[in-house]
Amino acid sequence: MTIKEVKALLHKISVPESSYNIDNSPTPIVPGTIIIERIPKGFSVYWTERNEVFEHRDIADEQEAVNYFLHLLEGSSKTYRKYITDHVA
Repeated sequence: MTIKEVKALLHKISVPESSYNIDNSPTPIVPGTIIIERIPKGFSVYWTERNEVFEHRDIADEQEAVNYFLHLLEGSSKTYRKYITDHVA
């Protein structure tokens, strides 16, 4: 899955935009926000809490970065977790 596809999926299943930030979107970053952003060597994926970064990984491959982003999102978003339970598991 690409970043474009994950944006469309999250919008389609109504995951609150406050749960994630993709490519420095204008959505404010609040505690627990899952972030994926482009960096020169690929993508940086992590979540924040009180101005600290957790579970940070720099990943060269877009699909791998999106998979890690979704893994983190599954742990923090009830809406996304329900989607996984209902449609994937």
